[in-house]
This record gives sequence, C-alpha cells and structure tokens, in this order.
Amino acid sequence: MKLSRTLLIGLVAASSCLLTGTSMATETDEQQTDILLLISRSGCLNCHDLTPKPAKEAGALPFGPPYVEVAKRYKDDPKAIETLLNTVKHGSNPYSSHWKDKVSGIAMPPMVTVSEADAKRLLTWILALDDKTATAAEEQLSGQKVPVVHKEENEKEILLLISHSGCLNCHDLTRQTTSKEGNPMPFGPPYVEVAKRYKDDPKAFDMLLNTVKNGSNPYKSHWKDKVSGIAMPPMVTVSEENAKRLLKWILSLDDAKASHAEAVLAGKEQPAN
Repeated sequence: MKLSRTLLIGLVAASSCLLTGTSMATETDEQQTDILLLISRSGCLNCHDLTPKPAKEAGALPFGPPYVEVAKRYKDDPKAIETLLNTVKHGSNPYSSHWKDKVSGIAMPPMVTVSEADAKRLLTWILALDDKTATAAEEQLSGQKVPVVHKEENEKEILLLISHSGCLNCHDLTRQTTSKEGNPMPFGPPYVEVAKRYKDDPKAFDMLLNTVKNGSNPYKSHWKDKVSGIAMPPMVTVSEENAKRLLKWILSLDDAKASHAEAVLAGKEQPAN
C-alpha cells in the first residue's frame, strides 16, 4: 500500500514547513533533503541510525547497523548495491546475518512501501557516506521528525504519522499483507483487526503502547498463527505522545473508517476533517 505521489508530496511538504517554519525551497541541499524525507517516511530510523549511538542498556545491540558503518563495510565491494537491494526488497535472514555480533538477531522485513527506484537512490546515498557527511545529515534529520500537533485529531495528520513512521511496511489497514515467497504470513495484523480484537479490552491501550515503545516478543506473540514470527522493533522514532495518538485512532477503527483511510492512502479519496 502506498500514498499517491501527489498526496505524499503534499504531506511531506506540510510536515517540513511545520517543523522548520520555512518552505522546502530554503534547504541548502535539496537532493539530500529529499533522501532524508525518504528515510523518515519509510521507517528506516526505527532500526537504523546514521552514526553509531551508545547502547541504551548494558550489552544491548542495535536492531540494524548505522548507515555510515554500512558504507565503510561495503566501500570496495562492487556487488554492494545488488546485495543490499536484495535485502531491502526481500528482508534479511536472521540465521545468516551480515552483521553477526554487531546487531540483534531480529530480521529486517521487506521494505514493501519503498519502490525499487527509491531503494536504489537510498542505497547509493548510504554507500557514499563518511563520518563527516553522516553527522551533518543526522543534524539535518533532527529537524524532519513528525510534529506533535496539539489540536483535534484528523485523518490527514494520522495518515502522515503512519506514513512517516514506517508502519505500512508491516501493517495494512483493512487486509492481510499479500503473501510473498518465503513469507506466507503477514508481518503484522491489519489495523482494523487490531481494533476488533481489543474492542472491549480495558487494558488494550496500555499493552499496545508498551509494544510500540519496547517492541514485541517473537516467542510470545499476541497473534499466534496469524502473523509471521518476526518481532516488531521498538518504534524509536515515534514519540510517546504520537504513539498514543496513533493507538487511539487505530482502536477507533471499524470497517468503513479503515476502508476510507486506505482509499486516502491510495489517492482515491480526500482525507476527512
């Protein structure tokens, strides 16, 4: 499922203006800004940093390698783009990690919301990074996060949040993600099914918030036999306030509301509110 190009450009531009107080035209490096917006909206930052960061807990490993370390590792590898593109398109194998003892054993899912053309652009940019350019990009990126909006919720803002946070790489709104070779089950349940399951559960909100903040346990799935065994990583790029907004909206879904939102994402309908 993808945002239409027109809607996506509009949402991204609106987000940038809210965050920086300026228009996209004031950016000093338009091409890099475009790449950083792609990274932001594709959910890459839930598992990857641009430069190495201290572990949050003693002995903890990151979910994915920092992009500058990817650039260093594959610097002289003529097959780097081909190898990494395959991982982006099809996901990684947790039993045959390229980064053994450097990252956690959680597999990377296929990045289904990223087109092959965008994946190639992103990989070309990553492989060109060095410490200086990665640090500069990280500083610029800090101004591109999805804003917290203190006003009545509306569909456009929620769909912007969902798109920027990478949720659609693993979840659909109304239906199971199409099965692919090697992945007979979806990675995450459709949001409308989440709403139906937890409709009358007073503890659902707190439980789901904990999952968003800390990730899921692949050995204790809430959706056994319904989704794959790939764990959901902590959504580190989503603030707690935005996670609460998102969960409140998800738990309010019914078939009609979810179908309309899905049509908006596809560019077939206008957002409500």
